[in-house]
Amino acid sequence: MERDSLDRLLHLDDGIPGRSDGIQAAYAYSPEEWRAQVEQVAYKLAQAGEPFTVDDLRKHGVPEADKPQRWGSLMASLAQARVIDFHSLALHREPSGAVSAVRVWTGGPAAHDREQAA
Repeated sequence: MERDSLDRLLHLDDGIPGRSDGIQAAYAYSPEEWRAQVEQVAYKLAQAGEPFTVDDLRKHGVPEADKPQRWGSLMASLAQARVIDFHSLALHREPSGAVSAVRVWTGGPAAHDREQAA
């Protein structure tokens, strides 16, 4: 499948401005300290070059969001900024035993631009 088609299918090409009001609100009302921590860890993981998921952010010390939608809004923002790029989908087992698909991300061009500027 072509990259543009995949982006449209997963709604990765429309960014935060084109997202639903709920996604935009989840981003706008995310606690600033939490959002900064997510962004810092996401940049480090993106620069490392290995695929990662939101679970990896948690493993690196990011606390759970007060609302699950906050994760998606932050990842959408990072994807829009090209800090991260969609890599694939993976299955994730919740503590309850339920299985769901999660997005796997890799570093995007902006993550590497920031690395070179540092």
